[in-house]
Amino acid sequence: MNVKFISSSKCSQLRKIVKNISTRFWIKATYAHLTTFFHAKKTGVRSFWNIDADDTFFAMPSEKLSKYLKKVEEYAEAYNISAFSLDMHRSRTFGRHWSFGITFTRMSIDWFHILEQNTDSKWQKLYDKYASEFNLDWFFTYLRDYKNIKMESFYLDNTMFIHWGNFLLNILVAAVFSWENNRVKFPIILGILGDEKLGDIPICPDCIKFSTSCKKKSNQKFISDYLAYLYKPSKQMENLYKAMTF
Repeated sequence: MNVKFISSSKCSQLRKIVKNISTRFWIKATYAHLTTFFHAKKTGVRSFWNIDADDTFFAMPSEKLSKYLKKVEEYAEAYNISAFSLDMHRSRTFGRHWSFGITFTRMSIDWFHILEQNTDSKWQKLYDKYASEFNLDWFFTYLRDYKNIKMESFYLDNTMFIHWGNFLLNILVAAVFSWENNRVKFPIILGILGDEKLGDIPICPDCIKFSTSCKKKSNQKFISDYLAYLYKPSKQMENLYKAMTF
């Protein structure tokens, strides 16, 4: 595998775009997201995945996940979807917010022409009821709502997903959750806070479902085996908790 790392571009073309999209807190993230578009256009890439690999995680082996994401790609191509995003925020905001995070993007439209047509930040007024800080996610929400661009959200049924962060202080943004039986379940919100209203919500009706062979037990086992020390403690931990059965 030929893996290459590139730095975020901050060329004059992107600076003009970022100026009218991002508030101060999200400037670096906006440059990072736009760099993927800039690089794709520059190198002739037809489509790409834009993934926040530092803080997103599916509870399954990468080989298995890649097969499901390949089906997402094929669906986007078949139905001419320009930007296809995982349901990280769409259901939990009851359809209001389209977001990046794990997104398949097609360069079948001139994204830079669309981005450069925006010459001010007046569009933010449309969403200041819901947000005080703005980024490329919110601008794409604006494009979805007010421009003729086909942008959709998807989810992998019966899978568990983690958006890392402080799960207690930032529990509505960073979360452990799963899609099952047409619902999004948040075990920490349900089990620790006891909040059923926010911990068990309907999947947004326009999110596109992709079936999987995953089971809750396999999701849990993957987390236990690869993220936790529950079944693979160090020798020191095993000695410390020697009353436990391993």
